[in-house]
Amino acid sequence: HLAGAGRPVDAVIAAWVRLEEAAAASGLPRDPAATPTEFTLAVLDRTRADRGASRVLLDLYLRARFGEEHLTVDDVASARAAVATLAAALAPDDEAPR
Repeated sequence: HLAGAGRPVDAVIAAWVRLEEAAAASGLPRDPAATPTEFTLAVLDRTRADRGASRVLLDLYLRARFGEEHLTVDDVASARAAVATLAAALAPDDEAPR
């Protein structure tokens, strides 16, 4: 979801939104008071996902969504690395990269 998204800000937002969608599809119960972001972090915290990677992606998402500074190509590279780390951690054992 980071490839071909155009502007860096769009790529980072798309990556986080996809992660929120995956969390919503996880089947875990969601507290009605939890925001999608809070729920996504709660789901990630219940898995073997790398907390550092999830926080890097969240920080970039918050900067993209609410910050006044522009994201750079390096920020997109950081988001890509975080997504790859999360995907590897969340892949079923028979699909995990070796």
